[in-house]
Amino acid sequence: MQEHVRITDPTLLDADFIGKELKEGKHLIVQFSKNIYTHEILAVINSLCKKYDKNFGVRFYGHDYTAFDCETLEQIPDVKCLYLDCLSSANNLYALTNLIHLQKLLASDGVPDIAILACQP
Repeated sequence: MQEHVRITDPTLLDADFIGKELKEGKHLIVQFSKNIYTHEILAVINSLCKKYDKNFGVRFYGHDYTAFDCETLEQIPDVKCLYLDCLSSANNLYALTNLIHLQKLLASDGVPDIAILACQP
């Protein structure tokens, strides 16, 4: 079974650490439990999404019972592996359909099934 490494609510990312973990065959997830992500951190995440395959994942969950705005995903258009779960609700679901590099999507709790179906090829 593939080992998972999670980086939770980062304000900075260590690209060398991420590269090392992925090179070792691990599945690495950068995850946000609340709306603390900035344009700068999302730009770094997107550059990592461009560089790595679906073993580099991005997760949005929790968000303290506020709706997750899927327009945030417009800042990571190169994401290949996305987790949207344990959310009370999500807005602007159309943004999911613009993720043309997406290979793996896990969505539950707060993301309607119709949005998931819209992303299927």
